[in-house]
Amino acid sequence: MTTVIILIIVGFFIFLATRKKKEKSISTNENTTAHINNLKIVRTFSGINLIPFHIKTLEKAYEKKDWNLANLSYAKIIEIVRQKNINEKGKLENNLKTLREEYEQFRQAHDLEYLAQFLPPSERKKKTSHSSALLYLEMFYYDEFPKLLIEHIDVVRTVDQWIQLGFKPKQDEFGEWNYVQRGGQDFYFKEIKNPSPREKLSLETGKKITQNPYHISFLMEKGCAIDDFVDNLDDLPLFFSAQEEIDKKNYSQALELLQKAIQNRPIEEYKKLKEYVEIKLGNIDIAERKFQEYEFDIDSAVHGGEIYNWLHALLQNKKYDRAKYFIQKTNETLDNLAKGKIKAKIYGQQKSEWYSYKKEDFHKHLDKIFDNDLLQLEKSDGTINLLEFYLSLYTGKDIKTIEQIATLYSSWDLKEKSIQLYNKCLDKLANEEKPKVKARINKKLADLTA
Repeated sequence: MTTVIILIIVGFFIFLATRKKKEKSISTNENTTAHINNLKIVRTFSGINLIPFHIKTLEKAYEKKDWNLANLSYAKIIEIVRQKNINEKGKLENNLKTLREEYEQFRQAHDLEYLAQFLPPSERKKKTSHSSALLYLEMFYYDEFPKLLIEHIDVVRTVDQWIQLGFKPKQDEFGEWNYVQRGGQDFYFKEIKNPSPREKLSLETGKKITQNPYHISFLMEKGCAIDDFVDNLDDLPLFFSAQEEIDKKNYSQALELLQKAIQNRPIEEYKKLKEYVEIKLGNIDIAERKFQEYEFDIDSAVHGGEIYNWLHALLQNKKYDRAKYFIQKTNETLDNLAKGKIKAKIYGQQKSEWYSYKKEDFHKHLDKIFDNDLLQLEKSDGTINLLEFYLSLYTGKDIKTIEQIATLYSSWDLKEKSIQLYNKCLDKLANEEKPKVKARINKKLADLTA
């Protein structure tokens, strides 16, 4: 008997809970429907194809309680009806009024603003004059840089000043400024709303706010003077001198100059260039770190050429096995990226063909790992193993490294290997008019076989 009573009581509470849940569901549905019922009148408007779409969006927004989306859909519907009302000379005025009242209740219920872009014309704020707005033409690197724009790049001016110079800066509805096109190249106006002291100085003096040292160097090559820049600091001459030393491959001197430049102004461009120089000087710690950083994006390192510098640093330190591993791992990663087995992490995933092409490109330019010191390599099993591995992959047309390895093998008393490589050079030159080169290689072959 007790069991029966318990079952009756439990059943009663389940009934009450189910009923309350059902009532709540009905109440919620009725509440949602009540908000959108008045929109049924919109469906009667003929020739307005967008109305049903916005109503569906509105209904979905209510279901998901996405009030911002609902607010946008409401505003769009009202704007469509407003335009239709104008076209029909006020015949829909009452319907429009009903919709606006409902929209007002909706916004108050959810504490939302009337979207400014959909306000009635009479309520829209008039555009203020932008004549005093501060703009500059943003620097962008182009090989063929328009000469007429050089004096104007990165200089802060008011809109009126730009207009007086013959430019036509305009702002669109989203607040973005237009671009200037010269020689098929685009340069964008950028607005400065809270000018810094250096930007104010540019406005007063006409000097450029360019900070990137590479851009400054580029503009100076185009005729600008160092005094044309706001940031005319002591680090710039050091940077320029470091670049000159790098061009001469005087990496030790370049490193000293960059260290001083960083002390004056520790910007990212100097730090990255310093890393490049240190790798050139054989810093394998940086080479190892960079290789790990690009583990899933090695195509970028191949494309930019960094991989060859890392490999060269390993060779300088006689890390031949490690260099071979780098090459093998690069090939493996490019294959896996091409097959979709792994995904790029730093940059976006490319098409399979891109990675296959980068692998071919890697093999074609693999001779870059030796720089100019191939003939300085010392004989060892590790060296020979690496060179043989290199020769199995290299697909470039240039015979320089193949001939150098043949000469190296000759000096190591590896006569047969040397002869094979000289013959390989002649095979590559078979269809080329290079009599002097062919004569030189034939002479070396004759010396070996004499």
